[in-house]
Amino acid sequence: MNRARGISRARIRLAWGAYMANVDYCTTGKPGTAMTVDAARLRALAAVSPLRETETLSLEAALGRVAATASAALVNLPPFDNAAMDGYALRTADLHGPGPWTLKVAGRVAAGDPADQPLRPGTACRILTGTPLPPGADAVVMQERVTRVARSFSWTSPLTPAPTSAARARMLRQGPALSRRACA
Repeated sequence: MNRARGISRARIRLAWGAYMANVDYCTTGKPGTAMTVDAARLRALAAVSPLRETETLSLEAALGRVAATASAALVNLPPFDNAAMDGYALRTADLHGPGPWTLKVAGRVAAGDPADQPLRPGTACRILTGTPLPPGADAVVMQERVTRVARSFSWTSPLTPAPTSAARARMLRQGPALSRRACA
């Protein structure tokens, strides 16, 4: 309470809220009446015109420009199903019962390595973030959730297909237009 004036903070907040509810920020201190939304839209549309000329530029030179035609992806991105984290790629069909599960580590895929060897039933592959999943793998168990013993590992957390992997073309699919709205 402000004892000098005898006004509580709650009453000041209440009065300030009532004052602010009546303030029109768009027109305060300006002469004339406010423009309607429709009038503002018409004014904005009258100030622009469609592009008639086009030019071909490198991507670097096109910064801040508008595309004249739709762009299409030349490749899928990512180009393969990949690991979203470091861990062990496996086949969920090999997991039976409530766990714990133990699988033999049959290989390793690091950045830049091809993942061309299919997973054999009952095996897994050590895999690093962003690397391709080996054929047949449909999930990755995080390395933090496993106990590694020699050439095997075990864990108890249940998995579902592909919870820790990124599907091919998840970011961009080859062919379809990337953007049609920005085209003239």
